Amino acid sequence: MAFSESWSVLEPDLETVFDHEADPLQALADARIPGIALRGAYNPDHCSGLMQRFIDWGMTRDPDDATPAENLPSRIDIGSS
Repeated sequence: MAFSESWSVLEPDLETVFDHEADPLQALADARIPGIALRGAYNPDHCSGLMQRFIDWGMTRDPDDATPAENLPSRIDIGSS
């Protein structure tokens, strides 16, 4: 598999992503691109609710919990999971 010299995340919006790849999810699966970043796609007013759901589902630790669960790492990078 040949990789381009510039292996860059496709961003910042859907139009730009589709300008570069007709099937961006397949490009991601084929490792032709390292990722897709849709800037501003999620309403910032909803972020606290989203983070609470991640905490509730055990996907990240609760920063307000003085004694986090032992089975959770101290750092979780959801963006690259």
